[in-house]
Amino acid sequence: MMGRYVTNEMLIPKTHGPQLWEALGGTELNDYVGFMNWPIISSESEFVGHLNQMTKSGGKRSLIDRLLSRPATSDIYAIVRDGRALGIRAYRSIDLNHRTVESGRVIKSRSLAGTLASLESTYLAMVRAFDECGFRRWESETSAENIAARRSMEKSGLTLEGIARSARQVHGRDCDLARYAITADDWPKAKAAMERKLYQGPAMDSPALAEH
Repeated sequence: MMGRYVTNEMLIPKTHGPQLWEALGGTELNDYVGFMNWPIISSESEFVGHLNQMTKSGGKRSLIDRLLSRPATSDIYAIVRDGRALGIRAYRSIDLNHRTVESGRVIKSRSLAGTLASLESTYLAMVRAFDECGFRRWESETSAENIAARRSMEKSGLTLEGIARSARQVHGRDCDLARYAITADDWPKAKAAMERKLYQGPAMDSPALAEH
């Protein structure tokens, strides 16, 4: 998924892992991923190893692959700007019966968060979910204390649906989760708003958005 500012490309641990380790500040990444039930990561090799575990598909086609009639890949992407991986995002909890999908494992470096590139990464992922795959509902959650992530979700048109109290236990401490969602009915308005911010108009007036 290629845009004007950023590309969501298939996560390749041996390629993107070292770049992400640097962009996320090495062991500082533990501050980003606690509520995701990641283990404590203490070295680049451990980080790359964890990414390898995340991306193992056993050669099976993911649900997104099947929907788009393409060969087996992973539903986990590196967020790449100017040739460097600065974040991760994924599709999770894909329910084909009810056509719902969750945006999960979203980790953005400080240099990416809050930028047009960050917004475009979300935009590209949502275009794929709603316009290309026909999902009806997109869900996302974050630590209730993560104000920056919550604002980012709201800027993408998501609505807060509630706070799940003590939904996670992170390193022995209870963590509340803020749960957000957007539906297919909400999507056209949210899409237009993001396109105005990103391209000053509909995406068709911007450089072609293409599969990478």
